[in-house]
Amino acid sequence: MEKRFVFRHMEHSDAIENYANEKLAKLERVLHIEEHDPVRIDLIMTANREHHHHDIDLHISAAHVNFAIKREGPELYLLIDQVIDIAVETVQKDRKEQIDSLKEDNQFRRIK
Repeated sequence: MEKRFVFRHMEHSDAIENYANEKLAKLERVLHIEEHDPVRIDLIMTANREHHHHDIDLHISAAHVNFAIKREGPELYLLIDQVIDIAVETVQKDRKEQIDSLKEDNQFRRIK
């Protein structure tokens, strides 16, 4: 897995990167990533120079998921929480839809 943290118009912060890494652990668990699976996660944080808002972009690219989430607001840590929570919900929803589709097609068998 490749993670990239980008700080635009702001200084790099180990505290923010560590916080984001802790929160991304939840996303990694729901992605069910195998060691050999190519996964890229980009978290792009941009400070706005005109007002005290930040932009957060989360891009996830893997074999079974590929999406981007963007949020804007004054609290950077809260925005990190929001984009990661949305990503977790999106992955869980997609997985449930895939399982439901397999059940409808009778391709999903319960193993006892």
